[in-house]
Amino acid sequence: MRRTAPRRPPASRAPTPRGDRAGRARASARAGAAAVTAPVRILIVDDHAILRRGLGLLIAREPDLAVVAEAGTIAEALEAAEGLGPVGGLS
Repeated sequence: MRRTAPRRPPASRAPTPRGDRAGRARASARAGAAAVTAPVRILIVDDHAILRRGLGLLIAREPDLAVVAEAGTIAEALEAAEGLGPVGGLS
């Protein structure tokens, strides 16, 4: 008798881990999903520059998120947000 390898699903149907947003986005793009939406725009507010920079670097790795400004105080955040339009704040 011949042994055969177990069947694997086609690459387009390969499961992606739950935490892998980019993998899910690629999978839905391959499946013919709706057009890609604009990224969520984020304003980071914190008095520690190192924390702001670190959060910015982490957020930059996500394809559906974009840091549009950083601020060290609430006053700076309000000033920065005036010309940005709709943004999500992260403090």
